Amino acid sequence: GNGAQATPPTASLERTDLTAWPEPDPPRSVETLVAGQTVTGYPTLVAVPPAAPGTTEVPRVDLGILSDPEEQRAAQRDGVIALLQRVLPSVHRYVVEHLSQKERLIFTQNPHGSVEALIHDCTVAAIDRLVPQEPPFTREEFDRVAEHVRAELIDTVFAVTALVTTTLTEATTVRRRLKKPGSLGAVAAFKDMSEQVERLVYPGFVARTGWQALQRLPRYLAGVNGRLDKLSGHLQRDAVAMQTVHDLEAEYRRAREAVPATVPVPAALTAVRWDLEELRVSFFAQELGTAHSVSEKRIRKKLRELS
Repeated sequence: GNGAQATPPTASLERTDLTAWPEPDPPRSVETLVAGQTVTGYPTLVAVPPAAPGTTEVPRVDLGILSDPEEQRAAQRDGVIALLQRVLPSVHRYVVEHLSQKERLIFTQNPHGSVEALIHDCTVAAIDRLVPQEPPFTREEFDRVAEHVRAELIDTVFAVTALVTTTLTEATTVRRRLKKPGSLGAVAAFKDMSEQVERLVYPGFVARTGWQALQRLPRYLAGVNGRLDKLSGHLQRDAVAMQTVHDLEAEYRRAREAVPATVPVPAALTAVRWDLEELRVSFFAQELGTAHSVSEKRIRKKLRELS
């Protein structure tokens, strides 16, 4: 039974550096008396990322207590993904041996600095794809998820490496074209596009982007290519659209900075991050189409509701 347990104090539940599912199953909530008030806490697996992103280091997994059930769910899912990295056998060597000629070539030109780090990153994204949105909260559920992930992992990693190959190919083309602006008037636009590419493709981008958004990265990068094709004839129009995007991006950054470091970023806020990429496509490369209808007004409204 996973009902709320009354005090003993929550401190006894907390653990650091788990290497297996915590025994016994943590309760879904605990109540503690704090200065005469009953406070409800939500025990959660918490992934503590390594100091250097985009390496092969696996996050530490702690058992902590959060103050909100929605935060609990988001953190638990990340914690489960991290714990699976610890308990599942590595598929790294198999994947390296079975990359296609093209993948191997492209994987050597990656932002991570090593093919190994990039494949590690792809593996984390594959686990993310295989873990259900509703994460496991019991040993039994966790074991079921682990079985499923183990069975599907290699195929899923290859689905991820295929997407990453397309993404990196597109990024290489764009970066080459962004080396030198054709005219003085294009300098601001070129700077904007370079920064956009850096935000999309960086060490650790595969897992951080996650399977859902990863499928759209090639289109976002193709959008930069499309914008470059049109730029010289439309500098004025480009500048106006760019200003609109920059204003919204600044608002989004303020909303992100307002989220305490100890709390997972709300899913609705992460969604805005990708809405802004869709908005760029709709402004600069309409011909590519957007994943859903998107407008400056809608994004503003979302950001207002979130703040």
